[in-house]
Amino acid sequence: MSLSEYYKIETGMTYEEVIKIVGSYGTESARTETQGYQIVIISWNGNGQIGANATVTFENGRVSSKAQVGLQ
Repeated sequence: MSLSEYYKIETGMTYEEVIKIVGSYGTESARTETQGYQIVIISWNGNGQIGANATVTFENGRVSSKAQVGLQ
């Protein structure tokens, strides 16, 4: 994932919309479900320095937050 792709990801987007921006599926790093509520965290390797990456948190199928380290 590039920094420009990261900035295009917005709260409320679906996983499918994020895939269209990034061009790959990423890797599921965590999943939890309780009382009909689902949280999934997907990680992508990044363009940039060694270890560059981004994570996007989806709550019930929609982006709720995102974070990145070292993307360019």
